[in-house]
Amino acid sequence: MHEPIRQHLLRAHQCQKTQVDKQRAERSFAIGDKVFVKMQPYVQSFVVHRVNHKLAFKFHGLYLTIATIGDIAYRLELPDSSKIHPDFHVLQLEKYILLVTQVQTSLPHVDDEFQIPLKFLRRRVHHVGSKTIPRVLVEWSCSPSADVRRGFIEGNISLFYGLETSHFSRTMGWAGMSSFSKKRLWFSARTMSVCLSIGAVCGLSWPSDRLVVQVLDDSTDPLVKEMVRMECERWAHKGINITYQIREDRKGYKAGALKAGMKHGYVRECEYMVIFDADFQPDPDFLHRTIPYLHHNPEIALVQARWRFVNADECLMTRMQEMSLDYHFKVEQEVSSSVCAFFGFNGTAGVWRIAAVNEAGGWKDRTTVEDMDLAIRASLKGWKFVYLGDVQVKSELPSTFKAFRFQQHRWSCGPANLFRKMLVEIVTNKKVTIWKKFHVIYNFFLVRKIVAHIVTFTFYCIIIPTTIFVPEVHIPKWGCVYIPTIITLLNSVGTPRSFHLLFFWILFENVMSLHRTKATLIGLLEAGRANEWVVTEKLGSAMKMKSANKASARKSFMRMWESEYVPVVMGSRMSASKSNVILIV
Repeated sequence: MHEPIRQHLLRAHQCQKTQVDKQRAERSFAIGDKVFVKMQPYVQSFVVHRVNHKLAFKFHGLYLTIATIGDIAYRLELPDSSKIHPDFHVLQLEKYILLVTQVQTSLPHVDDEFQIPLKFLRRRVHHVGSKTIPRVLVEWSCSPSADVRRGFIEGNISLFYGLETSHFSRTMGWAGMSSFSKKRLWFSARTMSVCLSIGAVCGLSWPSDRLVVQVLDDSTDPLVKEMVRMECERWAHKGINITYQIREDRKGYKAGALKAGMKHGYVRECEYMVIFDADFQPDPDFLHRTIPYLHHNPEIALVQARWRFVNADECLMTRMQEMSLDYHFKVEQEVSSSVCAFFGFNGTAGVWRIAAVNEAGGWKDRTTVEDMDLAIRASLKGWKFVYLGDVQVKSELPSTFKAFRFQQHRWSCGPANLFRKMLVEIVTNKKVTIWKKFHVIYNFFLVRKIVAHIVTFTFYCIIIPTTIFVPEVHIPKWGCVYIPTIITLLNSVGTPRSFHLLFFWILFENVMSLHRTKATLIGLLEAGRANEWVVTEKLGSAMKMKSANKASARKSFMRMWESEYVPVVMGSRMSASKSNVILIV
């Protein structure tokens, strides 16, 4: 009986010793070393006088070791006024290490050619608690490719740089950046996304003497502004007619930036303009496939292309967004274009005739949907629109619920607020037919932008759950089953591959109906958040597209801002015998 107990005690003792030893380290001091002594505040009073012991340091000293007492104790040279014993256990001592700081007296050398990012070598997402920080491994110019490849295999990271751009600029600065010519940097993805979009726009197939690229940068980050400006200069050196424009303030957000960009003299020499947000990348033949519709049809004001979502398979939420937006493009816009030549401009990936924009009154910042505002005013002037479903532009969906919720608030609140402000103007207009007025007011605004959100939330989230608790409430089978089933099946037309996800799509849309209904009421009543503009954050798979010869390429996750770098305006000057084009990215 005693032996098992003794064995258990020894085992428990050994476990405790093992855990304690993890926190212990071998310490030894030589005669003459300076050390700190760990003392309680009340013990320190015997060595030095303090007015307030509560604020005393944990360690006290410095003291000189003058003798060794065994293996675990040392004798210190204490002041003559000390009233305590000079021998101390080794655990009460901490060695003093002299800090030697080297001061660099000369500034780092700056190369004549500033370094710019050439290509992406690797991407990753760094998780810090609940935050996601995207990082990109970049190969810079003026760095030997062999050194880059060798460093990449070894995994020797020279510098990590996430979203803390201000910290980066304080510690290294732009001038010192050239000293990293043989190193690789994890660089902010939002800057890379803008550079790629600018590169895609400058790579469009069109005569360079008939094209003007105007980059309107509304960023508030000086580091990002500098990178975008340098990217524009790099393309300018290659012969692209590109200009970089910034504003002193961000009044009007995207509409304000577009309005400021249209005031420049060289824009008056252009005939068309194309708009792309910072996360959109058109194919090289985009202009050749869209401009002919405007050139040969003088009554057409807008040619709208379709969005192609490169990160639709990232998560279940992006699949749900793809279903809703594909229905919007495949059914709503295609039908509206065919029936009455009117639909809402999507704000990007569209070609506008500048004469129609000017006749409609230009860009206005009275709501958060300046694109829809311009489209309706141009339609009331008698202009027609064309939707091209076979012309697709690469874009990205927000992959976090917070970003998607803010985006949907703007997309729901803005149209409702615009309907409030334009209803009288639409009714009293005399240039369009009654049928077109009916389509704009009833079908475009009331049904799709207002009633649909409120009815979805009221019926699915309030009335149907109420029937469970109140048996007297009875809903006919056609209203509870047949009509919702038909509507749900119609929404899968645009994305047949997601048909098996219809159940999740129903739940997702019911949840979002609450936020959309709230935003719609805010817009109708023009409450405090009616003109709130929250930039949509995205995690950019759009930064690295999968090509045919690189099917196994990794998906990239990069944070980019949908509207912070509002557009690049590209315009072409031309003679009467050739087409004139303007692009906005």
